Amino acid sequence: MILPAMDLYLRVHTDIEDDKSPEVTFEGSDRWAPLALIIDCETTIDAKQLLNFAFYRKCELRDAVYVCIEEGIMYAEDVDKRLGKKALEMLRNFAAKAQTDTVRGRHARMRLYSRADFVKKVLLPMYLGGSVIVGANLCFDLSCLASDYKVARRRGRVWSLVFKEHNGAPDKIQPRLIMTPRNSRSAFLSFTSGHREYEYGSVRGGRFLDVLSMSFGMRNRHYSLDAACSEWGVPGKLKHNPTGKITKEEITYCRQDVKSTFDLLNAIKREFDGLPIDLPPEKIFSPASLSKAFLDSMGLQHPLDKFSIANDIHGIAMQSYYGGRAECRIRKELMPVMFVDFTSEYPTCNSLLRIWDYMIADDVEVLDATREVRYFLNSVTLEDMFDRENWRKLNLFALIEPRGDVLPVRAVFNEVEGESTNIGINPLTSKVPIWYSGPDLVMSKILTGRAPKVLKAIRIIPLGVQKGLRPTKLGDRNIDPARDNFYNVVIEGKEKSSGAVREFYKCLANAGCYGLAVEVNGKRFGNKSKKKVHVFSGEINFDLQPNPEKVEVPGPWFCPFIASWITAGGRLLLAMLEKTVTELGGSYLMCDTDSMAIVSTEKGGLVPSAGGEHKLPDGREAVKALSWKEVKEICRKFDRLNPYDTSVVHPARTGHRS
Repeated sequence: MILPAMDLYLRVHTDIEDDKSPEVTFEGSDRWAPLALIIDCETTIDAKQLLNFAFYRKCELRDAVYVCIEEGIMYAEDVDKRLGKKALEMLRNFAAKAQTDTVRGRHARMRLYSRADFVKKVLLPMYLGGSVIVGANLCFDLSCLASDYKVARRRGRVWSLVFKEHNGAPDKIQPRLIMTPRNSRSAFLSFTSGHREYEYGSVRGGRFLDVLSMSFGMRNRHYSLDAACSEWGVPGKLKHNPTGKITKEEITYCRQDVKSTFDLLNAIKREFDGLPIDLPPEKIFSPASLSKAFLDSMGLQHPLDKFSIANDIHGIAMQSYYGGRAECRIRKELMPVMFVDFTSEYPTCNSLLRIWDYMIADDVEVLDATREVRYFLNSVTLEDMFDRENWRKLNLFALIEPRGDVLPVRAVFNEVEGESTNIGINPLTSKVPIWYSGPDLVMSKILTGRAPKVLKAIRIIPLGVQKGLRPTKLGDRNIDPARDNFYNVVIEGKEKSSGAVREFYKCLANAGCYGLAVEVNGKRFGNKSKKKVHVFSGEINFDLQPNPEKVEVPGPWFCPFIASWITAGGRLLLAMLEKTVTELGGSYLMCDTDSMAIVSTEKGGLVPSAGGEHKLPDGREAVKALSWKEVKEICRKFDRLNPYDTSVVHPARTGHRS
């Protein structure tokens, strides 16, 4: 089927004029704060979720473990009006009679504060003194403590939480909490800075730590508090359904939530302290945060800092960048398939393409390679790409004139108004030349049998080894970055592990070997900003004034030629698998990034399928199913590309599905 002419969407690289953001620093740089404040709030169960009461623990770091030195309760000032005087009296009696869970000799009596007094006497002094504020779903608890909220319009789409009001307006002296949403589960938190002359003396600046965000970073799984406690082997929550009232059960339930958060904090801390990285725990947002810290621990310099590479080369790489391939070939039919996938596809491509040589390189060099690339594309075959040595020839970009070449295309394929763009692997013809990466060009040659028309081509070559590299350790493996491929070590560690730890290794490798290289972050300059954004994409470059809501700036490990090669390498692996299957006359149901569902039965033969190229004796259309043996032989063929220790890692896996 020939699709009608449509607009293509290409990615760009941006460079912002004189973009130097001041670094915010605080006095003191301890990995863990010497004091911690753990809080948990109980609210009404209606839509307003008004604060009823909360428990807190003030903790001190002793011999690498947080111990409780003060325990207390806070309550909403209007709780007696909403729930009755008996409710407040119940909290007072509990505070007077309960035995605190503090270390010997410290505050045996439980404290009781109103919300306002707690904020003034405990929360703000601890934060401004350099403590860490801890919670499970911390944004919710902090919002419960606020008396009001505002939209901080000058800062973009962020919330400003008010803790004290004066004559119906936010108090201009007491700090407000700025909550900048990061995603649907977490946010960046900070108190406003106009309070340094407030009554707390020398301001060091505190921290915020959500133990559930940290648990996600350590495991790449979203946990509830109870599930996280189970994962780290500490007592969890009590079995209780919140009532929105103040009862003995509700009080005991909330107190245990704080205890569980306290135990979970120490359990995660013990594991985190075993990692040879220098990263404050509140900076762990995902496995990518840990990947960055491991790269830093080995002394690797950031690509944009050490590579003398022009912006127009980044623009070529970004124009060539596309995500993973996903498609469905046979729809709405029950088919027997054998499901196969490449073990850790992106780290595998990283290894095959020798990306680690660039990570440890002192610099890179861009060379004209037009004649060489034309010869290579004209001569390369499917069989050649089962030789690992040929993969090192793919570190290139070429400007081509598409003439029906099968290549990734980003376009609006759905005619529904407002539909977003998708990526398809399609025969492409374009009057305008487009840059593509080496693996994608070889993919087209394999699938069509014809080399794309190359107008010009470049290679990017790593030069030398940077100074200052340091060894690190992961699990039981010592890693010398000058000799060992870090990502190979991670994948081999993954294959030796199981459960959530295995998932952690997987995401540590995927985030570090690929995701960091194309990380961009939103930045707002303000409506009056006159900074120019320089835009580069292939042969095109131009300037524009930024939209304050939509400017993106590169992350610290941004290196688009690496990201472009790795994702294209994944598409090449799928194309090799597709071609190997179709050369045997077989078909596939679907493929998704690193996997394919190959139509297969035990003995092989024809399987009914509408639109199939074969016919059954009864006249029904059919496709050919490969035998299980044939699929396993295909997998063994891909074993030749295994870059890992073969006693640990098998690159292709199979499983029967229907």
